[in-house]
Amino acid sequence: MDFDSIITWFTGVFPKLLSQWFEALSIFLISLWDKSILFVAKTISLLVSFMEWLWLQAVSSFYGIASWYTEFTKETRAKFPEIIPDSILPFLEATPDWILFIVIPSLLTLIFFMALKDAADREAAKSKENDRVEPVIASPESIDSSSVTIDSKTLGFESKNFEDRSRRSAIQEAGSPLNNPALEAGEIERSIRQYLGVEKSFSRSNVNKSGVRIRKSGKALINPKVERNVLEVLARLVNPSAEPNKLELILKNRKLEAKEKLTVGAPGVRVPATPGPVLVKIIDLENRLKVKERLAALNIVSTDAQREVAMANSQLADALIENKEYLRAINLFEKSLEVLETIIKRNPNNTENLRDIIVSLNRLGGALEKIGKFDSANDRYNLGLKISQRLAEENPQNRQLQRDVWFSLNRLGDLRKNSGNLLSARAYFERSYIISKNLADLNPEYLEAQRDLIVTCTKLGETCPNHGWWAKALAICQGLKTAGVLPDADYWMLEDLNRRAVAEDSVQ
Repeated sequence: MDFDSIITWFTGVFPKLLSQWFEALSIFLISLWDKSILFVAKTISLLVSFMEWLWLQAVSSFYGIASWYTEFTKETRAKFPEIIPDSILPFLEATPDWILFIVIPSLLTLIFFMALKDAADREAAKSKENDRVEPVIASPESIDSSSVTIDSKTLGFESKNFEDRSRRSAIQEAGSPLNNPALEAGEIERSIRQYLGVEKSFSRSNVNKSGVRIRKSGKALINPKVERNVLEVLARLVNPSAEPNKLELILKNRKLEAKEKLTVGAPGVRVPATPGPVLVKIIDLENRLKVKERLAALNIVSTDAQREVAMANSQLADALIENKEYLRAINLFEKSLEVLETIIKRNPNNTENLRDIIVSLNRLGGALEKIGKFDSANDRYNLGLKISQRLAEENPQNRQLQRDVWFSLNRLGDLRKNSGNLLSARAYFERSYIISKNLADLNPEYLEAQRDLIVTCTKLGETCPNHGWWAKALAICQGLKTAGVLPDADYWMLEDLNRRAVAEDSVQ
């Protein structure tokens, strides 16, 4: 095949073929369009036919119902003279059928269901009220020890609030001590604690030949006086003929245990107490920490998992400080720092992780300050200040990093103020004032920056009186009020700052 034949084919044959292909495609598309139109038309026709049939069926059903309703009303009205008193009969005959046979039955049905709901609500409220009944231990004088069967009702645990099904089934499978009056008081006490849920772990008790009960000290969470009364009643229930001296020995031992639990010689020692919101929060955070530690152990190379462990330690430490458990909190803050230092070794320039270390150092310093270790707290604060200053110098436009420096300076100033060194405290507060003033001037619309400046002025007012710092703080606060950005929760500052500023002016 030569070049001329190729040109001839493209100029002569190919246009004819292209024209034929185009003509065939046009015929195909037109045929497809016609068939599509025909299909849509048939589909619409079928739908219209179906809707007509459905409408006819509905009309026919309606007429059937109407016919049945008419026959029903006629037959019912014909029976009225037989069952309705003559005094009411004229009124019913004058009432339209739609009111008599539709409206009135509907209202009666509604009233009936409302009455059922009201009865159910009253029953639920009564059941809830019963659930709040406190357990009452039966008096030993009212029980015949020869035929007594000690169960939950005998001991007064009739409330559903004290029926923990999982604990009850476990006890029954192992042979419940509550169903055996021959067992000693310690066994019954242990079961009662299980029912009440006042201990996490339980230990069995034994009575030696001298009649003295030997038992490991448990973490009792009930009042010692209540515990003493429970022991006394149980001892009489189990052995009404017990010698008084044996009973006194038991009660004396329990009293000594309670005294040991409630006597705290050093700060930060955890004392078993009645569960409250803080204790519940601590238990929840402890469980979360265990979960995060397990996840981190499964994924050692994950920085996020390790950071979660550090944050969980810090959160638990904060809750412990709230509960005045400073020693445990310090230990957890140090663990958090160890984890964060491990993370920093992998990525020493990560700003977020370095800021986490600053926060942990400041919190650890606060906990050390609580127990009087001012030198150790000062070291932690200074280390946090050095890190925050380095980050702020590397990122001078970062407002949060500048504020970290301000916060560390305030911590150091507060430490010196609390220890009585007002001159050194004032030096730190003056440095923090420069930072907060710059941030407030650069961000006049930023509320947090203005509040930081107010805080710094008040600190300088406390350490450097009669220099107009209270008046400066008052002017900033009044400016925020005038601009309409002062939160309602901060309005107390106006009165307080005004009182202090007036007092300072009167001294001058």
